[in-house]
Amino acid sequence: AGLSLSLRPSPGPSPSPSRNPSLKGGGGRADVVVIGGALQDLHARYAAASGAGGGVATSHPGSIASSVGGVGRNIAEVLGRLEVPTSFLGAVGADAAGADVLDSLRAAGVGTEHVLEDAALPTARYCAVYDADGQLVTAVADTEVVARCVDAAYLRGDGNDELIRAANVVVVDANVEPLTLDNFGLGLAALDDDDAPWVWWEPTSVDKAIAVVRGAPAFARQLNFLSPNLDELVHMAYALDPGLRDALEAQGLAASLKPAIADALREGEVAAPFLALAKSLRCGLFEPEAEPSNAKERKLERALPQFLVCTCGDAGVVVASWPRGRYTDLEAHVHVKALPAQPIDAVENVSGAGDALVGGTVARLLHAWEENPSLRGTGGAKANFAKSRKAGKALRGSVYDAVAAGMRASEVVLRSEGSVSRALHRSVVVH
Repeated sequence: AGLSLSLRPSPGPSPSPSRNPSLKGGGGRADVVVIGGALQDLHARYAAASGAGGGVATSHPGSIASSVGGVGRNIAEVLGRLEVPTSFLGAVGADAAGADVLDSLRAAGVGTEHVLEDAALPTARYCAVYDADGQLVTAVADTEVVARCVDAAYLRGDGNDELIRAANVVVVDANVEPLTLDNFGLGLAALDDDDAPWVWWEPTSVDKAIAVVRGAPAFARQLNFLSPNLDELVHMAYALDPGLRDALEAQGLAASLKPAIADALREGEVAAPFLALAKSLRCGLFEPEAEPSNAKERKLERALPQFLVCTCGDAGVVVASWPRGRYTDLEAHVHVKALPAQPIDAVENVSGAGDALVGGTVARLLHAWEENPSLRGTGGAKANFAKSRKAGKALRGSVYDAVAAGMRASEVVLRSEGSVSRALHRSVVVH
C-alpha cells in the first residue's frame, strides 16, 4: 500500500505589503515550489554534420561540456532569475556535484533549505548527445536518488507539506515516482479550494510520461497544466486510448502525424490530428468508469479547466484547455490556440528550452494574478470558470499571454550555451 500524503493545515502567512493580499505568499514564503530532479549534465555535440557517422559505432570529433541541470532544477533557476520567490524540493548526493547544484540554485535566489542530501547515492546525472545543429540525438539519465528519496514521506515531512500548501503554484517533474505522485494528488484533492495551489506537471520523457498517466490518475486529475512535447503527447494519448493509433492508421494519418501538426502550427493553425490526441488524453484522464464518489470530487471535476501546453520543437506551441466534468458535448468545451515560434537564426542547443518555457509561463501567470486576482479562481470564483463564458475566456486569454511570454524566455535559452541563460531577467516576460 502506498503512503498517503496529508497536507497539514497551517495558518496562512501574512501578505507582504508589496504584494496583492489576494495571493498566497509573502512573508518570506515561496510563490512557487518546484519538486523534481537536480542533475549534473554532460552535453556532447558533434563538430560537423558528418560526425553522425551514418550509424557507425565509433567515436566522433566534437565538444563536451559539463553543467548543472535537471528539469525541476532548471525550472527553479529560471523562476529565480525572473525574480519569482521560489523553493526547490528534491534530493542530491552528498558529493561535489550535489554541492554545485545547490550553489547554482542559491545564486539564482532559489530556496534550498528543504533539499535532501543523501550520503549513500550520487547526485543524479544526465548525458546528452547533440548533432552539429544542436538538435538532440540521444540521452541517458540516472535519477535514482530522486526516485528513491523524493517520496511521500519526504513531501509531508520537515515542513515540506506546509511549504507546498502556502504556494500559489507547484511545479512537478516526472522524475518523481508515479506512486508518490498519486499519493500527492490524493492529498491535493483533500484540500479546501482556497488552500489548493495550482499544479503544473512537466512530463520529462516519453517513458516517464506514460508511467504517470497510467500509474498516477489521482495526480493527473489534479493538474492545472501539463506540458508535454509532441512525442510525449502522442504516446500518452496512445497509452490512454489504445484504439487511437489504429484509427489514425486507418485514415492514413499515423505516419505523418507529427509533421502535419508542426506544419499546421507554422501557419498558425491547429491540425485535426492534434485535436484527436488532445481529446484522447482528456477523456483518458477525466472519464473514469464510475461516477465520483462524493460531492467534493464532483465539485473538483467541474471547477478549474485543465491546460495542455504542447511544445512542438521549432514550430511553436499549441495550447488546449478542457473542463474536468462529464460533458455530452465535450467538443464545444475544448478550446485550442496555435502559437507559432519566431525563427531563430543560430540555435546553440535545445536543452533547457522547454524548462524556460515553463518557468517563463508561470512567472507571467503570477504577474497576471497580481493585476487581476479573479484569474486565479480562489474560493467560489473557481466555479465561474466552468459556468461563465466570460470568466473562462479571460482565463484562457491570460494563459495564452503567459505561454507567449514563456516562449520568449525559451528563445533566450536557445541562443545560449547552457541549460539556463544568465541573460534571463524579469523584463523578458513582464513588460
